[in-house]
Amino acid sequence: MMKNSILKFSIGLIAVMMTGLMSCEKEGEDGDKDKNGDFYLTAEIGEASFTADLSDAETWGAFKYHQGTLTISVADNIANVGEGTIMLNILDGYKGAGTYKVGVGGNVKNYARYTIGSMGTGNLNFWAAETGSASSANDIGKGSIVVTSDKSGVVEGTFQFDGYNNTDETTKKVAEGKFRLKVQ
Repeated sequence: MMKNSILKFSIGLIAVMMTGLMSCEKEGEDGDKDKNGDFYLTAEIGEASFTADLSDAETWGAFKYHQGTLTISVADNIANVGEGTIMLNILDGYKGAGTYKVGVGGNVKNYARYTIGSMGTGNLNFWAAETGSASSANDIGKGSIVVTSDKSGVVEGTFQFDGYNNTDETTKKVAEGKFRLKVQ
């Protein structure tokens, strides 16, 4: 009789624990609720960490506007995009998995940027790795976007670039960038 009670109690306890575990929401590394499953974009910008806010995946994320292109545009705070936005653009020759150089030594139509501020308030600043543009000083920034997978509507990869701000002649190193995004 005692063994039966212990067995029933143990089975009941395990069932309660399993229910609790299954109802837990996945949490990101920073403790925030992960609302986007396993989609992300992160990077180190100088000494600061950047984590994309993907709560509005219809507006921010990965897009293929035309054949042979890939655009990734993400903000770290959808409510205030002026706090920081990363743009990665392969606007010519995108063919899926591969390495795409930006800035010095790259295709003149491909670029990477980190922006803060707003054009509306007149305080937009961006650090760019691109060539042939009035937005960057003659081929100073450089970097690469490495697409490791582009399958079933999901694009994955890494990126890094040295961005140059033509306005104040400063540089920002964007390193350890990685992404896994649903293509819109």
